[in-house]
This record gives sequence, C-alpha cells and structure tokens, in this order.
Amino acid sequence: MQTASFEPVTKEDRFSSTDHQKTDPSLMYNDMLDIKSFGDQDDPFEVRNMVTVNDLLKARVHLGHHAGCWSRYVRPYLYGIRNGIHIFNLDTTLANLHRALEVTGHMAYQRRVILFVNERPQFEALTQFTARECEEYYVTKWRPGTLTNSYKLLQTMRVPDLMIFLSVPRSKTAVKEALTQGIPIVGIVDSDCNPNFTLYPVPGNDDSLPAMQLYCELFSEVIKRAKMLRDRDEKMAVQQKERKHAMEIKMQEHKDREISKELQSVSNKTE
Repeated sequence: MQTASFEPVTKEDRFSSTDHQKTDPSLMYNDMLDIKSFGDQDDPFEVRNMVTVNDLLKARVHLGHHAGCWSRYVRPYLYGIRNGIHIFNLDTTLANLHRALEVTGHMAYQRRVILFVNERPQFEALTQFTARECEEYYVTKWRPGTLTNSYKLLQTMRVPDLMIFLSVPRSKTAVKEALTQGIPIVGIVDSDCNPNFTLYPVPGNDDSLPAMQLYCELFSEVIKRAKMLRDRDEKMAVQQKERKHAMEIKMQEHKDREISKELQSVSNKTE
C-alpha cells in the first residue's frame, strides 16, 4: 500500500497563474455583499454547522484524480498521494466550502439571481432538482453566447449575479463567459482543474455521486435558509413600520385633541 506523500508547496507554485485575481477575493466579497445588514452575526446562515470534515470524507470529497492527471495550480489544496490518487486536504476544502456557502447565502438573501451549471449528463436530473428545490435557475447544456450575446439568444440583457459550477472542466465556455461578464464564480475544483478561474473555489471530487449530492444539498439548504431569514426580516420590518405608523397616528390624534381643547377653551372665554 502506497502511503500518502507530497513534496512541500513552494511560494512560487502556490501563487502561480493568478493574473486575473489581482485583488483579494475577500475584498471583492465585501464590496459585493452588504454583510453589515446582519449586524454582529459572523455566521447568519449557520454554515459552519451544516457540514463537517467527516461528512466530506463519507461523501468521498477527498478523492482526486490519478496522480498523472492533475493541474499543478491545485497543489495548495492537496494533502498527498495514496494508491496513485491525489488526496485533498479536507480541512482546506471545508474552509473554502464554508466561504462559498456564506457567499451564496448572502446572494440569496439580497434577492440576487443564482445559476447552477453542470453539463455532466449523469448529474443533469440532480442539478435540475437542486435548482428547483431552492427556487433558483440551472443550465445543463450551455449555449455559447448565453452571457456574452444574451440579448440575441434570450431576448434579455439580464445575467446571473452568481454562478455555481458543479464541474468546472466540463463548462469551460460558460466559465470564460462568466469571467468576461465579471460574474462571481463558485466552482467545485477537482485535482485536474485550475482553481484560478473561480473566485470561490471548493477543492474536491466532482465525479462521485455522493460528493455531488452533498454539494447540491448544501447549496440548496443555504439558499433556503437565506430566503427564510430574508422573509422573516422583511416581515419584521413591515410590522415595525406599521407600529411606527400607528404610533404616529395616535400622537397626531392626541395633538389634535389638545388643539381642539385649547380652541374650545378660547371660545368659551370669548363668550
């Protein structure tokens, strides 16, 4: 049995091919989303309670491709090699997944349009079910120009605010169009994929059904949580506005009564 092994990651390898990410993604994230609306809550959607390293392990998220089929840019996310297969560092994967879920939740909370993309035929039904369950959108067969020539193809200029790619290598055209349009990308990045094409990469297996089911369940759940929280907050805001309006009416009525008394008093004195 071959033991896990991997040579140390150098600074040069870790930061190679990142020309399209000149800015810190966290800064872009803060500019894009109004996190302040949640006050002091660090985890408003409780994404850190949604999934653990053990859940990732059970779903086979740690299994990459054969060691001979890999992208060196995914190297910082790898733990080593076992039986000729690249193994992902699940601690790193978990941190990235939490961040991707948090971003997705904030997008859903703000009524942004979220698009799931997965062009693998074996996951077509799963992708459709996931998008419909959380009332978002999906594409399982990408038409070139969908984003770059949307008005001609779809008679609309509307583009999604966030795209979730469940298999980045199978959707290269869609990824390029999203980058051209400046659309943030959450992407499942297997060991044969360059993570630098996604703003929020989630390193992990994109081939096994258990892993894909886990990803879909998590993204669907955080979107539903965000929408429930948004609906609750909006309802509370309406109730608060109604209470304020009712209070203003009472104050005005009281003021009117006081004025009426004063006028009546003046009238009596005059008589």
